[in-house]
Amino acid sequence: MLHRTLIPQGKGGYTISLPVAWVRERRLKPGDPVTLELTDQGIHVSADAPALPLVVRLSFEQEAEPFIRFALSNAYRNGFTHVEAHFRTGRQERTIEQVTRDLLPGFEITERHQGHLVLSLVAEPSVKEEGILSRMLYMMRDSLRELESAMQSGQRKKISHIRGLHLDLDRSSNMLRRHLFLNRLQSRQGFYYWAICHELSVVQHSVSRAYAHLSPPSSRARRIFADVKERVLAIQDAFLRKNMVALEKAHDTANRFRYDQLFPAIRKGEDSLIILAAIEILRSSYLMISPMLGILLIP
Repeated sequence: MLHRTLIPQGKGGYTISLPVAWVRERRLKPGDPVTLELTDQGIHVSADAPALPLVVRLSFEQEAEPFIRFALSNAYRNGFTHVEAHFRTGRQERTIEQVTRDLLPGFEITERHQGHLVLSLVAEPSVKEEGILSRMLYMMRDSLRELESAMQSGQRKKISHIRGLHLDLDRSSNMLRRHLFLNRLQSRQGFYYWAICHELSVVQHSVSRAYAHLSPPSSRARRIFADVKERVLAIQDAFLRKNMVALEKAHDTANRFRYDQLFPAIRKGEDSLIILAAIEILRSSYLMISPMLGILLIP
């Protein structure tokens, strides 16, 4: 939802500014006419110039799944409505299909040609910034608890469970970042939401990597990871409760724990995979605190 301030204009008139993204999508320029329609629900604004499709062409030479995923995700986040994805192999084609299905909400494959697919926006997802960010934080919580459970029991559930959480978070992150880009980060909190999305993705990737290669850790490593999880969840809880005093406390305890526990553990070479994952998880969670504060400080 966007908010505007009424600006006095002439004798008794008022003006408001139109969203930049809306104007750019319709290729409008100063002097172009717009139509205002008064309805029972409010005022409907339209323009004669139809929104033109924003098309990008991507060509993939290698079969590296991460690069294809990165390229398609960034095209999605950058507000394109059509993507021409050119491929050389069947494996690349299957990767494009999977990324579209898993990570690009509102997009479908609308055309199939020899050597390329056309991905098109069929419905722009509805996004509420605060709601989707809260959901992503809860996904992170569930992932951390799942990894801790696997470490404590020595048994993992099917890897598909943690991958499902991973995909869900990445899909939500893409959707929120597309929304922020289309609105040109116009909300005062937009930049902060983007920064938190990035760090949440780092945390989720660290959890997934540790889970995929997990071997029975030492009791000390289990205790360290449990402490990291509690400090990360303290940061999340303070932000969701909009409690700046609790967020300050979570900041201080997380910072001390990094230097007092994590760094000495990695120097000793103890369970390096788990300790490295714990360092990365706590560091990214620590880096979320600054943009979280930015959001809480804006009324």
